[in-house]
Amino acid sequence: MIKTNERLMNDFKAPKWLRSAHGQSCFGTIFKYRATAPYVSISFRLSDGDFLELVRSYYKDNNKIKLKPRPRLLLLHGIVGSFHSSYIQRIFDDAYNAGFDVWVMHYRGCGQQINLSSKGYNAGDWHDLSEVIDYINNQDVNSPLYVVGFSLGGSILLNYLTQNSTNPLTATAVVSSPLDLMVSVEHLPWIYNKYIISHLKKYVKKKCDVGYKFPLPWHKIERLKSIKQFDDAITAPMAGFKNAQAYFRWASCLHRLHEVQKDTLLVVAQDDPFIPLSTLPSKNHRISSSLQVELPKKGGHVGFINGMPWSPKFWLSQRLLKWFQNDH
Repeated sequence: MIKTNERLMNDFKAPKWLRSAHGQSCFGTIFKYRATAPYVSISFRLSDGDFLELVRSYYKDNNKIKLKPRPRLLLLHGIVGSFHSSYIQRIFDDAYNAGFDVWVMHYRGCGQQINLSSKGYNAGDWHDLSEVIDYINNQDVNSPLYVVGFSLGGSILLNYLTQNSTNPLTATAVVSSPLDLMVSVEHLPWIYNKYIISHLKKYVKKKCDVGYKFPLPWHKIERLKSIKQFDDAITAPMAGFKNAQAYFRWASCLHRLHEVQKDTLLVVAQDDPFIPLSTLPSKNHRISSSLQVELPKKGGHVGFINGMPWSPKFWLSQRLLKWFQNDH
């Protein structure tokens, strides 16, 4: 049975000036938001010798950087996102102003620097996340530690939760994450597919330029036209799978939601252009009692913009902060 809250399921109301799913989904990409909260960048060394980049908030005291003990919140971006994505910037600011010690994890090669190998990231590989969580937790084991994953970041987080029942997290949230990757990839409108595949190829091109090897040479990679083709040719074999179908089956969490044992908020708009309605949790699925599912009718993909055109608001920040502050 799905654990839901009827009032909150209908809490987000799309404004008349931004009711379409595509408008909600693209708003942050077109109208950039820039965080004002101060931050530092950290190069985090992984156990295999590679590295990834973290961002952490800070406050100043007498012109000296001083890290302040606060409840910790780790943000995981989407498939071609980063700290500079508008939704990350907005929540970074809002959480910082609400008193959180805010962190952002870049997947390998998604920050300012190219990582040390061709290895990248995928929806099912949670091992880098596990190392980052342990690192942040060890900074102050007595403060609450929360994680929120957006889109692909939510898939990584769900895979971590379902395979690590004992973990140091206080509570988590998953936003706009495809739960059945095969169906979502086949359903994805062409405009989003084109945007994402162009960024994935840029990601690989940077690595090819410094001599890293991939399952295909660059002249063949640049001819890939879809996420499905990219995952079939690059992601799947690099993750040890024969093809994209096998990779999608392994990384999808729709049929493992009953394994989530940490209090988790799942927010997906019913009009999300990345996620077909048929793949949303329903009474036909086994759902953990630790999972609260909220399915607003509107909101698009990591959209949830309301307010007025001259003063837009990010409803998602309010919902997530309430989940972490008041409910836990």
